[in-house]
Amino acid sequence: MFLSSPGGWSENFFEYVLNPGIAGFCAVYIAMIFAPKHKKFVGYAAAFLWVGFAGALAFFNIMLKEWPALLSSITTIAGCAFAIYDPPPEEEQPDEHSRIY
Repeated sequence: MFLSSPGGWSENFFEYVLNPGIAGFCAVYIAMIFAPKHKKFVGYAAAFLWVGFAGALAFFNIMLKEWPALLSSITTIAGCAFAIYDPPPEEEQPDEHSRIY
């Protein structure tokens, strides 16, 4: 009932599930895209930070019994995890001796 209305998805679904999940995914994936080297390491570092923040928020949400906010913390963590499992490809750096002058 909380996530859906009689006519379809309510705004609670987008506010507490879809938007935080997409935000977690984009935060990690965009960090990996802009990293010039070691994209996986950058992705893991960004995911570690976001999961740490969302985990701390989840802890406080459990203590305050704010269940809708806990749901958004969990979907943020899920979005970060999904971004880690689909990293962008590493760009190959041209060799110094193979340059054409």
